[in-house]
Amino acid sequence: MFTHAIKNQLIMMQLLLGKTRQLAATPAASSNEMSENLEKLSSIVGETQQRLDQLYKSFKTTYLQLKPVQAHELFKQIIGKLQIPERIHFLAVKPSDNPMILADEAHFAEALANIIINAFEAIGKEKDGQVTVRMYTEASWLIVTVEDNGPGIQAEHLDVIFDPFYTSKNTNKNWGVGLSYVKQIVHGHFGHIHVDSRPGVGSTFQVLIPIYLNAER
Repeated sequence: MFTHAIKNQLIMMQLLLGKTRQLAATPAASSNEMSENLEKLSSIVGETQQRLDQLYKSFKTTYLQLKPVQAHELFKQIIGKLQIPERIHFLAVKPSDNPMILADEAHFAEALANIIINAFEAIGKEKDGQVTVRMYTEASWLIVTVEDNGPGIQAEHLDVIFDPFYTSKNTNKNWGVGLSYVKQIVHGHFGHIHVDSRPGVGSTFQVLIPIYLNAER
């Protein structure tokens, strides 16, 4: 998936370069059209570099610093990273108990916030949205679910949404680096991530992290 996405970007740049060269060789070439092509090229190159840098930084997390952290503190950090759009009704439910997990606070909070932000963006601006975040315990697991009423994900895409640079959008922005990073961070915490989605109904992401110590409320 990584090489496929980069290949598509290179093809786009090659096509624009070829068209720009043809224009440059034409005496009656439109300077506006040439400028437009150059701006597109610059944008694609910039986005490619930015996303490659983002991917590199996101995967420089081999050495996570896992320390005991209370669930309530993590929940507070995750919610504190969000800017909730006005059109979205947001509900956050923290756990009734307060166990500890072994976590790299910065990376774990960033990963979970990323899932929530993806939910905001999936809903878009066409309708009032609903995003619900719940953190709770079940057996020996701390579980976080993120549920939205967005457009959902087609069944054939569910197996690839965590691949680097995957996106279902026809754009060179909003590539799927975020979910790839999320998956790596969750696995780095000895956890699991699942997604359940129905097109036209919405999606639910579920993250499970093993409990380190059951603490007092």
